[in-house]
Amino acid sequence: MRTVAMTRLGRWLARLSVLALGIVVFAPLVTTHAQQAKKLYRIGVLSEGLAPTAGTAAGGPRPLFGEDTWRTAFRQRGYVEGQNIIFEFRHAGEHFERLPELADELARAKVDVIIAATTPTALAAKRMTGIIPIITISADPIGAKLVASLARPGGNVTGLFVPWSDLSAKGLQLLRDAVPDLDKVAILWNPLNQTAHVGSQYVESAAKTMGIGTQRIEMRRQEDLDQISKAIMATRVRGLIAVLDLVTIRAAPSIAQLAAKHRLPGFHAYREFADAGGLMSYGFTEPGLAEATVEYADRVLRGARPADLPMEQPMRNEFVLNLKTAKMLGLKIPPSLLGRASHVIE
Repeated sequence: MRTVAMTRLGRWLARLSVLALGIVVFAPLVTTHAQQAKKLYRIGVLSEGLAPTAGTAAGGPRPLFGEDTWRTAFRQRGYVEGQNIIFEFRHAGEHFERLPELADELARAKVDVIIAATTPTALAAKRMTGIIPIITISADPIGAKLVASLARPGGNVTGLFVPWSDLSAKGLQLLRDAVPDLDKVAILWNPLNQTAHVGSQYVESAAKTMGIGTQRIEMRRQEDLDQISKAIMATRVRGLIAVLDLVTIRAAPSIAQLAAKHRLPGFHAYREFADAGGLMSYGFTEPGLAEATVEYADRVLRGARPADLPMEQPMRNEFVLNLKTAKMLGLKIPPSLLGRASHVIE
């Protein structure tokens, strides 16, 4: 009897040992899973533009890729601010020389990823860190030496390849479709921006092919509009192309008013130009670009390496046509052009 009792006791102790071992093995797994579920990602956003409060105080237009744009894009992918994500925003206030300092702040804050939506901000961030993933929107990522190639970036930078320079040349063709007898256009461009310089050259090349004369007019800052107005009067141009740049983006509504003052059909790649009374705009939408950028960030946060994520060109774009302005200018928009518009302002 004693032998039987000892055998039963041994079996019971063995089962207890297995159960205890299971608890010991399972407990770390539960803890690890809980830690992963509670992971709070820190997102750095480096901007060359104005902070929201500064933009409001200046009475200017809403900043391009402002804080709310990024909050919305991350929210759409299931991130909840304060629960699984927090933001570190840094704005240079249109002072490019501050970008290195602000990029260094983000690197020291040990953010999990840096959103740098322009080539200058991405370059500043890359100079400060070769480890933290950087997601950008760039017109020339290879020329700027942000990546080794579009297919295999090879470093800590990836994101969207957006050929901004092509958009202005495309705009000239659209403008010609709306104004068949267009013979000379003013090209507003910022000589301080290499991408804008390339864009202005694209417009000139396209204009030469179409037999349209051009007059390049520099726009380094918004305060140049008075001088630009005088230059337009002196050159007697019959159309206006604003080459995409931070300066022309911020001044888009003012450029639209300038075009209206001189009764010029105008083009800008930024939609706010058409919304403010410009004849037309054609380009990728801000929300669409932000969503695509955040998709890259999401993949990186889930474990993907920037070096292995090809830089892709977004396919969505928007052609906005302002018929109110067309009527004011006495233009009869061809049905073929009207049918291509994704949005018509009447």
